[in-house]
Amino acid sequence: MKRRDLLGSGIALGAISAFGSSAGAAETDGKFAFTSPPVVQTPLPDSISISWTTGALANCWVEWGYDRKLAFRAKAAHHGLIEFSERFHSIRIRGIKKKRIFYRIAAQELKYGGAYRIRTGETIYSDVFSTGLADPDAEKISLTITNDTHAKNALLDPLIARINALAPDFHVCNGDICDSFNSEEQLARICLTPGSKPLSGWASDRPLLYVPGNHDVRGRHAGAVVKAMSPWPLDPSDPPALNRSAHIAGRYCFALRHGPLALIGLDTGEDKPDRHPAFAGLADYEDYRRAQTQWLKTALKRPEIKSAPFLIAACHIPLRGLKGQNDGQTLKGYASYSGHGQTEWLKPLADAKCRMIISGHTHRPRIQKPDDDCPIYQVIGGGSRASSATLVRLQADNAKLQLTIEDLQAKQIHQLVLKR
Repeated sequence: MKRRDLLGSGIALGAISAFGSSAGAAETDGKFAFTSPPVVQTPLPDSISISWTTGALANCWVEWGYDRKLAFRAKAAHHGLIEFSERFHSIRIRGIKKKRIFYRIAAQELKYGGAYRIRTGETIYSDVFSTGLADPDAEKISLTITNDTHAKNALLDPLIARINALAPDFHVCNGDICDSFNSEEQLARICLTPGSKPLSGWASDRPLLYVPGNHDVRGRHAGAVVKAMSPWPLDPSDPPALNRSAHIAGRYCFALRHGPLALIGLDTGEDKPDRHPAFAGLADYEDYRRAQTQWLKTALKRPEIKSAPFLIAACHIPLRGLKGQNDGQTLKGYASYSGHGQTEWLKPLADAKCRMIISGHTHRPRIQKPDDDCPIYQVIGGGSRASSATLVRLQADNAKLQLTIEDLQAKQIHQLVLKR
């Protein structure tokens, strides 16, 4: 057996390569290797994306199936050319007919000497993983939610361990996974290999649902986030302003139904108005939020969303604030809640009987009860220090939804129970 052909060997994926515990940089001793675990993303009932990184130029694919025999292969190509990259790889598996699959990722090293001098090197494989898809017919659902981790290993390590122990159906990253993205290496490490432990993924056996935060759109390489955090596939009915790019497809707002729960993900963007001088003319979040309003109104009418026993939403910046807080619509200060998002989205959500909005951003955990102005709970997770960091847990069946906010020691801070 080859050292890195791990299928059926019982060797953990972490044996493929090692990462420095402080900087997180790949140390592969010059050998061709994976430099992240596979990260499962953007699950629909019949398709799913898987992303990962390698340490050198590679042609990659996914071998998958409904059992460990892995009868199918998925590849990425555009205009006839198979995609290859020196770092980032993302492949969408389509046409899935069951709600759980087995898969492994594969990479073949490429030595590119010119158009007629391309040589192939070693082919490596990950271990076999199993993941679920979105399943509207499931009897129940479990979610974990993190926010404002800001790439701090002291928070991520215990959170990842707790999430893997709980084994939820999905994990939601609810924004501000970094301070800013200033290199592709940093982007790869934060998005696909969080924490200090080598190749210790939290989304290889379950889908990751990514909700962008305001810090995640900052930095020289912020525009490259799409290489690691796969956007959701665009629909022909989507408003054009959701994505005006000529070459980057997809969106970060989503509507997902799994069992009794319909989950809406919304991208609040930045925490200051587009005209703020800090953005140097690079902000177009107001039109983007308005486009999401159009998308949201359509998504809320989808039969599987409309019929869900429970409807909730996730967005990084809260849509409800406390008295006297900044709504982010002036040049002074920054938003404690999104006044523009509130204006655009709160009424459609309320009209659709949304029960709660789960956010982060303020670094202070709280549960804000419905009032005469808004019939929706506003739930906020904690901050980027060990003393304030939290994990939000959600479980639901057809009769009851229970949300718990716990600290890094798994001690309960807040709990909310909603009946159908």
